Amino acid sequence: MLILQLLDLNVANRNVSFIDHCVSEGFELFIEVGDAETIDTPLGKLKVIPVRKVREQGEEGIEVWLASDYRNLPVRARFYDREGKMSGEQVVTEIKVSND
Repeated sequence: MLILQLLDLNVANRNVSFIDHCVSEGFELFIEVGDAETIDTPLGKLKVIPVRKVREQGEEGIEVWLASDYRNLPVRARFYDREGKMSGEQVVTEIKVSND
C-alpha cells in the first residue's frame, strides 16, 4: 500500500511550488505541488492547489486540483496517456461537506 502524506496545503495566498517524493515498498513517486491559483468550475471560481505526478517518458500521468476552501477535496483531475496526451478529465459539479 502506498501512503502519501501531503505537506500542509493551507497556503491559498502564497507561492508554494515544490517537488516532493515518496518511497514505499520499492515504489518511488515524485509529486509537484504548484502555486495556488483560481480555476473556473461548474461551481464557480475555486481557489486550488495543483498537484501532479512527475511523469517519466512512457509513463501515464495525472494532475489533480485540490480546493483550499473545501478541505483540499479534489475538484479537477486530468489523466495523461503514455505519450503525454490528455486522455480524460473529471471536474466537480457538486460538493457536500459535513460540519463535523
